[in-house]
Amino acid sequence: MKGPSRVPPRNPEGSVNAIVEIPRGGRVKYKVDERSGTLAFGKVLPAGFVFPFNFGSIPSTLAPDGDPLDVVVLLDEALALGTVVAVELAAVIEAKQTSEGKTTRNDRLVGVVTAGKGGGKRPPAPAPSPVVFEEIERFFVAYNEQQHKTFVPLSRKGPERARELLAQALARWKRRHAPRRAPARSRRSSPGSDSSRRRPAARPAR
Repeated sequence: MKGPSRVPPRNPEGSVNAIVEIPRGGRVKYKVDERSGTLAFGKVLPAGFVFPFNFGSIPSTLAPDGDPLDVVVLLDEALALGTVVAVELAAVIEAKQTSEGKTTRNDRLVGVVTAGKGGGKRPPAPAPSPVVFEEIERFFVAYNEQQHKTFVPLSRKGPERARELLAQALARWKRRHAPRRAPARSRRSSPGSDSSRRRPAARPAR
């Protein structure tokens, strides 16, 4: 079984993999630890708070806040913690978050579960209704207020913008994890090499 950090971000047919970090109705938040490939305990939500939807992240991505890209997984049923679920990106809520005086982008991608819907070409994922958008935004505003943070929704965009942000996060992750280049070798020849051996002085012509 692959650990979370070994899960590919995309599938051959075009869907995106999301790792569930907190199930719908849950109060305990976990985070994917890339070094160990496991889910690590994050926090317990304040009393009276539960996530109204499945929530997780997309592996091998890096958002502007330094964490994997967040994704809301729309499904009527709660998914088990750590589940890898294929979703089709349907929308994104672009937002900014302020904590301890520092403001960063903290967008929320929205995915619709694609598994179990039969083979063949699937129709595009339906856009979330205004009611669903409002529910997601209200939750994250209140959730952040409880942690003395500010969450400000900026715009609601469709799947094209969601895929664009995903591509940026994938590229950002690749740059961070790119292998370091070995330092260039000095042009000086090493001791003992043919070119470093002192050549005998030329004899004068007779």
